[in-house]
Amino acid sequence: MLAELLRAERVRAGTPTYKQMAAGSDVSAATLKRAASGRSTPSAKTINAYLLACGSGVSTQERALILRLKARRDERGGRRKVFVEGSSIPTALLDGLAALHVNLGARPYEEMQKRVGGAHMLPLSSISRILNREMLPVDERQMAAFIQGCGVLNRDWLKWMEAWRRVKGTESQPPRPQALRRINLLERRDELHGLSDPWHERARRSDSLLRGMLLELLEDRPKGFWRLAEAELEKTG
Repeated sequence: MLAELLRAERVRAGTPTYKQMAAGSDVSAATLKRAASGRSTPSAKTINAYLLACGSGVSTQERALILRLKARRDERGGRRKVFVEGSSIPTALLDGLAALHVNLGARPYEEMQKRVGGAHMLPLSSISRILNREMLPVDERQMAAFIQGCGVLNRDWLKWMEAWRRVKGTESQPPRPQALRRINLLERRDELHGLSDPWHERARRSDSLLRGMLLELLEDRPKGFWRLAEAELEKTG
């Protein structure tokens, strides 16, 4: 349980006061205390600030962030069945997208938007309407942004795009070179963590969706973190 892990880390650090933990952080003492109470699931920002104040290691941060995704999923009733292969009915795809969002941790809308590069890629209103089953993603770019915002990794990306094309009645085309490069980058997630500045330059030159993906890969995450998170979420339910 996430709250238990946070409380244990505070004890390990010598039980500093929450005021001491909040010093030098833009997260308040009250927010840090609430995170450890277990009454609600804290944001990733709060978790990171809490563990930084406790001097926790990378592996603890990994575990805490995975527990956060599990907690958000469980708050919404736990893992849901997803049927995507063969689906050609709009309502079935909308049900699948809603279930996908929950299964991968029910990320907040703002967090989904940030993962894909901003509002121009995935407006908050579109996320809301998709998850409320009021509309499908309007085009391939928005569909790709939505599933990436949910946290879909490389092995499932193509099947979701194919499902969208079937429902929209568009002919399935071989992935464009840029799409293939995007998939390849996701498959090489671990390797990219060790690469240096040229990748940042490439991210700035790429289109917005690819840039969002690249910058996610290059943020300060331990090697294998996202694969570990996906594997942990897959194991439970």
